[in-house]
Amino acid sequence: MAKITTSEAENIATVPKADGRERLCKCLGWAEFDEEKDMQRSIHVDFLYDTLKYTAEKGFSWNKAATCANFADKLVQQIKECDRITDILGFYNSQASYLLESLGQRDYQIFSAYVFETVLPHFKLYQLVFNFPRAEQIPSVPVLVEPPFDVNTLKGTKPLNIWEYEQQIAAIERKEQERLDEIMTEKEETVSRINGETKTKLDKVAQSETAFDKEKLGSIIEEVMKGFTLAATESLKCDIEKLQDNLEFKLEKTSLPRPQVLGPPPRYSVQSVKQSPSKAKSPKPGSRASARSKKK
Repeated sequence: MAKITTSEAENIATVPKADGRERLCKCLGWAEFDEEKDMQRSIHVDFLYDTLKYTAEKGFSWNKAATCANFADKLVQQIKECDRITDILGFYNSQASYLLESLGQRDYQIFSAYVFETVLPHFKLYQLVFNFPRAEQIPSVPVLVEPPFDVNTLKGTKPLNIWEYEQQIAAIERKEQERLDEIMTEKEETVSRINGETKTKLDKVAQSETAFDKEKLGSIIEEVMKGFTLAATESLKCDIEKLQDNLEFKLEKTSLPRPQVLGPPPRYSVQSVKQSPSKAKSPKPGSRASARSKKK
């Protein structure tokens, strides 16, 4: 059985616990083990390390601290083999002379108090831990593992306030396009229906073999012109409605709080409604055109 030397005791107790436990395992000649699966060995290392650390803090020399740690290792082996606590007391009494000679009166009393206050009151527990391995309870749960996203996509990220502003603008523009499509569809259907009705009337007149008098012919022309006028009127109404909605959407977009880093809001141009060409102006009095008209 490997023993802890004086220099090793100092190297173990003067570093953080994780490093000290690792060095302690190397001193004992133990191979690496899984702390979760081999709890017996893990508790064994903890007991030896705590013993070494306790004696060092109580002012024991490194030689005496190593002696106490080595004795604690023997004590663990005895706990595994003994059935009753009286057997452990008998083992300790058999080692008392050796410990007293190695530690001296003061340190012997301190170490004995440590053993009798920590190990012996929990003899059954130590015996259970060291003699009966803990049953492994390894849960098996399916887990969905998603691969990490491409970090290069972060280069195109924006501040939250700018992203939210652009999302609001995009939502308004979608509504605007939907409304525009609705108006244009309504315009095409209405004008197409009126023109279709007018064409049907003209086709009936063309197919008729009855002669028309002046009054009847005038009525037909008036009816056809009324159809064309109605189609033009409906088309103009749709254009005006389109212009009105266009202004309302632009107002809604300019009313949104715009992030300062984007600069001033854009200037929108208003679409004009197409009008029929104006009548030709009469020539000014005294002009050549006026003179020509008088000659006629």
